[in-house]
Amino acid sequence: YGLVGSEMCIRDRSYLSKIGSAPGYTIDENWLNRVQEVVNYCYQEGLYVILNIHGDGYSTVNGGWLLCGKPENEQVEIRKKYQACWQQIAEKFKNYDEHIIFESMNEVGDGDPNPEAYSNINKYNQIFVDTVRKTGGNNAKRWLLIPGWYTDIDKTTGNYGFKLPSDTYRDKSIPAKAVSYTHLTLPTNS
Repeated sequence: YGLVGSEMCIRDRSYLSKIGSAPGYTIDENWLNRVQEVVNYCYQEGLYVILNIHGDGYSTVNGGWLLCGKPENEQVEIRKKYQACWQQIAEKFKNYDEHIIFESMNEVGDGDPNPEAYSNINKYNQIFVDTVRKTGGNNAKRWLLIPGWYTDIDKTTGNYGFKLPSDTYRDKSIPAKAVSYTHLTLPTNS
């Protein structure tokens, strides 16, 4: 994890080999408990924590699986695995307050965007929003970060195919919100 400013802690975490096989795709309990332990250190200090799936989308990393450029016949299983992972993470943290922010993924997409791969990122983001919201608790009103291609603002706002997912299952007491950030806009890089 890393500290950003004086109130933010980012908990980037790769799950890679810590995810079991189909059909359950169970995240290793010790791994998820360790994630929670570190989150709790920050949380208990009143810091805001961003949790995401980080690095699982690199084709250059051994065990990378969240690969948006894979063909559709492989995307079916990727989406099932992705949904199962977020189901478990969201359940683990659903009773935490607004100090926990979820980001669907970080830096997914290799090279330049193409329409088919970008369509897969959009599908992952929709699965993320629906899965997290449906777990209930504070997840119904939690801040959710939705990245585009490789978390790159130019490849997200440009004419590459990014679509903000619908947020049908959010708590209706909160308005829909859209926020963007990139690594270049974090306070530590200014």
